[in-house]
Amino acid sequence: MKKKSLFAISLLHCVLLACTMMPLVVFAQSAKSAPATAARTTAVRLESGLTLFVPVGWASQAPAPSNVVLVDVANDSLIVASLDAGDISMASAELTNGITMGKGVFLSPTATPKQVGGVYSNSFVATGSSTPARAVVMIRPVNGGRLVSLIGVAPPARMDTVAKVMATMMAGIKLESAKAPSTNGELANYLKGRYLVRFYSGNGYSEKHEIWLCSNGEFRSSFDGGGFTQGVASGAFGGTRIGRWGALGSRANGSLTLTASDGSVSRFDIREVSEGLMPNGTKWLRGNNELCR
Repeated sequence: MKKKSLFAISLLHCVLLACTMMPLVVFAQSAKSAPATAARTTAVRLESGLTLFVPVGWASQAPAPSNVVLVDVANDSLIVASLDAGDISMASAELTNGITMGKGVFLSPTATPKQVGGVYSNSFVATGSSTPARAVVMIRPVNGGRLVSLIGVAPPARMDTVAKVMATMMAGIKLESAKAPSTNGELANYLKGRYLVRFYSGNGYSEKHEIWLCSNGEFRSSFDGGGFTQGVASGAFGGTRIGRWGALGSRANGSLTLTASDGSVSRFDIREVSEGLMPNGTKWLRGNNELCR
C-alpha cells in the first residue's frame, strides 16, 4: 500500500476538519450565515506553540491543539493554520503533483512551487467541488523540525485577496515551546483506561489498529495489516509498541500523543462527534479495556 507523507495526512485532516466545522459554498451546496468577525487584529495561540494574528474581517473557530480554522466575513473563504512536526521535503511532492482532498475533490497545481523568504508555496485549482474554487498552500520550516502551514481555499475571484492575507499572517507568526501533553485535563481524564480500535478493509487490503491507554500514563498499541490474493495472505505486517501517553485540550478539540519506548512519537488530533471518536478525522471504536485500567 502506498503511504502518504506526514504533511499530506496533516493537510488532508485539516481541510476535512474545516469542511466539517464550517460548510462553505466551495464544498457544499448551501452556506451557513457568517460568524461574528474580528473588529481588529486578534492573536490566536495554539497549544502546539504557534501564535498567529487574525486580521480584520476574519473569525477564528475554536482552535485545536495544533490547528485552527479561520473563516472570512463573506463565509465563502477559509484559511487553515497548523503547526506540525516534519521536514519541508515531506511537502515537495504534494506542492508539485497536487493533493487529493477526499469526497472527489482534487487540488491540481496551476504553477510550479516557489520559495520566497523561507516560505514554500504553490497555487491550485479545485476539481470535483460543487462550485469553482482555488487554493493556495504556504509552508514555512521553523526550528525544532516543525512546519507552519497555511491552507487557503476561496472562490477564484477572492483567491488573490486571501493569498495576501495568508502572506501577512505567515510573516507575523510567533513560536513558543509547545505545552507538554499530560494525563490530566478534560480529554486526558476521559481517555484514561480506554481501549480504542480501528478496522479497515478494502481493495484487497485490511488492517486492525488497537490502542490501550492505561490510567498510570502507560500505553500499548498493536497494528496488523496485509493484502490478500485469492485467499492467500501476502505482504502481511504488524507490530506492537509500549510507552507513555498524554493528551491536551477537550473532547471537542484535543490531541493525543503516544511516545513509544523506542523514541518514536505518534500524534492524533481528537474530535468527538455523535458517530464516535474521530482521531485524525477517522472513526475509531471504543471497547472494554481488558489489558489495564
